[in-house]
Amino acid sequence: MESRWPNGVKRKRKNSQCSMKSTSDRSGLTCVEKIEKCQEMYLLAFEHYINHRKHNISHFWPKLLMKVTNLRMIGACHASRFLHMKVECPTELFPPLFLEVFEDQEV
Repeated sequence: MESRWPNGVKRKRKNSQCSMKSTSDRSGLTCVEKIEKCQEMYLLAFEHYINHRKHNISHFWPKLLMKVTNLRMIGACHASRFLHMKVECPTELFPPLFLEVFEDQEV
C-alpha cells in the first residue's frame, strides 16, 4: 500500500511503520543517520496531519509527544526488568525477542 505525504513524496506504509518503531539509539545499528532522517520526515508529516485535522483537544501535538516520551520511558523500565530477570533466573528459557534485549546489554 502506498500513501502520499504532504510534500508529495510517495512512501510505502510498511516503511513508515518500521521507521517509527525503530529507534536510532539501539546498539548494533549501522545506518543511524538514515533512520533518524526517515523518522524526521515521518514526524514532520505526522505533525502536519495532526495540526490540520479538526479535534477538540487543545495543545494536542505537545500532549501526543509527551505520551511518546512516556512510552519510551516504559520501554526502558521494561528492558531493565528483563535484565533483572536474567540475573535472577539465568537458566530460564526466554523468547528470542527478550534475548535480543539481553544481547544489547552484554556488550
